[in-house]
Amino acid sequence: MIHACLSFFIIVLIVINTPVRADTIPYPNISSAVESGRLPEAEIALLQWINEHAQDQSARFDLARVLAWQGKGTDALKQYDILLQQSPKNADYLFGKAQTLIWIQRPQDALKLLASARNIAPDYVSVWKLEITTLRRLPGNSYAQQARDLTAQAQKLFPTENWQYQESTPPTKKLEIKTTTINFGTLLEDLSDGRDNWWTVYFSAHHRLNKSLSLYARIENVSRYGLDDQALTIGTSLNITPQWGFNSELIFSPSPEFLPEYSISAVADRVLVASLNSQFGIKFTQYQDTNVKTGILTLEKYWLNTRLAYTFNPASVQDAGSASTHHFQANLYFKQNANVGFGYSFGDELEYIGVGSHIVYEIKTIVLSGQYEILRNWVSVITLSHHQQDELYNRNGIHLGIRYQY
Repeated sequence: MIHACLSFFIIVLIVINTPVRADTIPYPNISSAVESGRLPEAEIALLQWINEHAQDQSARFDLARVLAWQGKGTDALKQYDILLQQSPKNADYLFGKAQTLIWIQRPQDALKLLASARNIAPDYVSVWKLEITTLRRLPGNSYAQQARDLTAQAQKLFPTENWQYQESTPPTKKLEIKTTTINFGTLLEDLSDGRDNWWTVYFSAHHRLNKSLSLYARIENVSRYGLDDQALTIGTSLNITPQWGFNSELIFSPSPEFLPEYSISAVADRVLVASLNSQFGIKFTQYQDTNVKTGILTLEKYWLNTRLAYTFNPASVQDAGSASTHHFQANLYFKQNANVGFGYSFGDELEYIGVGSHIVYEIKTIVLSGQYEILRNWVSVITLSHHQQDELYNRNGIHLGIRYQY
């Protein structure tokens, strides 16, 4: 089964490069801010989001437009350059950059982009109109003739459109917003040495109340050792300032057989510099006969469409001692809702076996993950994992999930 899923995962990677138009943004109030002229507010919110989610092309696209509408053409062009590095054949990005170039008095440079956008998306009426308008504004018979020829073609293709001279002015396009995400899926883990498989089924939801506060919850059923456990997770995420955020989470198991009775965590987010973030916090986990205190220290760096992260987790087990694990992650984002990831973890894990007694296990984990938008607003998620629990056993896992966002 694992080999079949690996083959499926490779196929997903082959098709993942298909470009899509980015048309969603992360904050519920950005649309109203744009429409009411509060562009600086929208800019701050989008910058904060992109500092934490550099892979979000739709948010970067909105930031580029908001910057251009404020007259910050140079800054807008930098954002468009990043977008076009990731999606060089995206007609929206080409059109947006061309529009910005026109507003900063570089119409000749804009014409090259508009011609490319028109070839990529020949039914994109706004591209035709902006290119014709730009040609009409430029001095010289050559540009005038090009405008006449292009207008004649446009009138045949789009006979109901108005092809009179139009100025290019900053639009106030209403932005589509998605604030709720629903996830469901399953995780199957195959253990070595004839041990019974582990199986998890879950359902979760995430809702953004406003640009600062998000809530999420998760319910799951976990089967191990011939026993079933249930767990409920409730969490919040709060953006306090563009540089600071705070996350809290509570996990509760009503009648635990092997899961913790509960755990609670508090983590602070800090943007150090552009695209470099840090997280630090603590997690307390209570089992039936012991507890664990775990530190959380993370550094993550976004560069273009790549994310790199390192997490250090020192842990202290009551009446047993301490151990630590190291986690490395790398993600490559092809477009919105399409990426692949790789993770590697190693370290020590303590197992409490009585007051003053414990066993130390050396652990190693490798994870390969990916997600892809199979239908509009529907995203498939797949993860393959291999875990070594010292010489005790190996655990091979596959996680299949679906995410719906609206």
